[in-house]
Amino acid sequence: MIILPTRGRPSKLKRFIRAYEDMDSSLGVTLIFDNCEKKDYSKIELLEGWSKVKIDRLGGVATIYRQIMRDYGGKLFYGFLGDDMTPETHEWDMKLLKSCMDGFIVWASDGIGDTGQNPFVLGVLAEELLPFLPPVRHFYFDTFWRDLSDDLQIGGLQKDILLKHHHYTAGLSVKDDTYKQRGNSEEDRTIYETYQKEHWDFVLRRAESLILSI
Repeated sequence: MIILPTRGRPSKLKRFIRAYEDMDSSLGVTLIFDNCEKKDYSKIELLEGWSKVKIDRLGGVATIYRQIMRDYGGKLFYGFLGDDMTPETHEWDMKLLKSCMDGFIVWASDGIGDTGQNPFVLGVLAEELLPFLPPVRHFYFDTFWRDLSDDLQIGGLQKDILLKHHHYTAGLSVKDDTYKQRGNSEEDRTIYETYQKEHWDFVLRRAESLILSI
């Protein structure tokens, strides 16, 4: 299941769809909309195999991802994307899925830094760890999966796959209202650092046990 929340950005969603088609993509995408959405998405037709879900209000992306994983369980994998991204590698989705089946937690290059983001996570691992995810609102969700991958020495960055992140901090877009509504990164950082100190050893043991049982 590929999850793509979008808010106030029909033009960016159209850009993602064009890139999706150009890159010979084949896995369906689940679009997450806000019931209070003010922008007009009505003229955007869903591609074959795509679906959409409306939730009462879009919180930060970490909040959305947790809610969708809880409400739509039993998936082979969960891929977490954003509407400010575009796939730039042919068959990127199937390549990430294959890597995910082998490495449990993987992510593509974002074209900005060396860390990448927006992981694909094996479904059973994601669902079993759902109750133990950090209680952040928007930020540090990707960091959680990267840290887990690093500490368990599994999966990791797939440098040959590019999901370009058109982020304003890289000069690739303007800081629009959606970016401005993301919330406080310092607050999420404090929450995540506290979570690491208090719960990380338990989460690592839990994840390692799950991986050994798969």
